[in-house]
Amino acid sequence: MSTDAMEEIAKAKREGMDWVGPRITCWGFRTKWSHGIDNTPNLSTKLFYEHLLSEHWLVSALYKKNQDWVGPRITCWGFRTKWSESHWEPVVSGLVLDDSWLWDPDFATASKYVMSPPIREAGHNKALQAALSSGILQLVGTDHCTFNSTQKAFGSDDFRKIPNGVNGIEERMHIIWDSMVETGKITVTDYVRVTSTECAKIFNIYPRKGAILEGSDADIIILNPKRSFAMGTRTHHSRSDTNVYEGRKGKGMVEVTISRGRVVWEDGLNKGNCVVSLQMEAG
Repeated sequence: MSTDAMEEIAKAKREGMDWVGPRITCWGFRTKWSHGIDNTPNLSTKLFYEHLLSEHWLVSALYKKNQDWVGPRITCWGFRTKWSESHWEPVVSGLVLDDSWLWDPDFATASKYVMSPPIREAGHNKALQAALSSGILQLVGTDHCTFNSTQKAFGSDDFRKIPNGVNGIEERMHIIWDSMVETGKITVTDYVRVTSTECAKIFNIYPRKGAILEGSDADIIILNPKRSFAMGTRTHHSRSDTNVYEGRKGKGMVEVTISRGRVVWEDGLNKGNCVVSLQMEAG
């Protein structure tokens, strides 16, 4: 790529990326690396504010997911004090990953991490963890939308064609325990709140969901905090051959899942009591 092209991209990044997409395409910069610099925190924040200021009067509650960048972490407290019914959710990928893998020279590796908004540079994840532990962010989802390597390869010569999305629904409970509870950033009670109770309250299904009470649905997990896990395509239960948490190890393993009083998952096996058992999650 020419020096002029790189200067244009650097200038665009400094100015908020309002017009970078067309410039990147014109310069022929259509690789997987373009995604992150074409969708910066400044631009994402700007577009969100424009949407909020033009439409907030239409809604009684604001729910903002995919908070995997620092800008809104700084400002969302102001929104929460101005509009009490606002809810902010980071996704697991933004909470623990950074953009280093997006720069991998191997396309198959880098393309796995392409999602929107993009996974950000190192430091953003720590800021989000701090915001979650302090209560500024209220729950954690996944925005689970996984694609296999063949599908990701659709964008091998043009980053705009890479299907956006990563996995996370199977990994969420384990990663949050390991990264937030095991490290002392949140308590066990907080863990229940950010993974279940808060979500149920936001979507007006508490206490039928999100609580262990008489009359509730008896949706329960049993997590062994001492049991270790290792994540990847060889151990996950998805048919996809991609996993953005490949090789990640930690502590805190869900051993039993109970749905409406019935054991549907135990020690890695579907007990056959239901066709599909998905955890209720926000995002």
